[in-house]
Amino acid sequence: MLYYELLPQGRTVNATTYSNQLASLALALREKRPRRSAVHLLHDNARPHVAKATQAKLQELNWDTVPHPPYSPDIAPPDYHLFRPLKLFLKEKRFAKYKDLKMAVFDFFDS
Repeated sequence: MLYYELLPQGRTVNATTYSNQLASLALALREKRPRRSAVHLLHDNARPHVAKATQAKLQELNWDTVPHPPYSPDIAPPDYHLFRPLKLFLKEKRFAKYKDLKMAVFDFFDS
């Protein structure tokens, strides 16, 4: 795993948040994969992903995107290969506080 972040409780992803996450991902890529120059980003057509601010950030980073057809019945690989195992890992666990959930997610990615 190169980079991940959890949003504060109650916050949703918008174009600004997503653009900031892309900038953080770019920093992580430069640190962990300094010889890799080309980036091909796969994301779906969610509103924050196709917003003008996001497209400007992708252009600034000089990243290519892998097209995902609109209204495609196919799920994106992260939805299947990342979120499904995370969901199974968290299944039937109860968290009294957000920080406990956050630690469980960190444990998942560290395992």
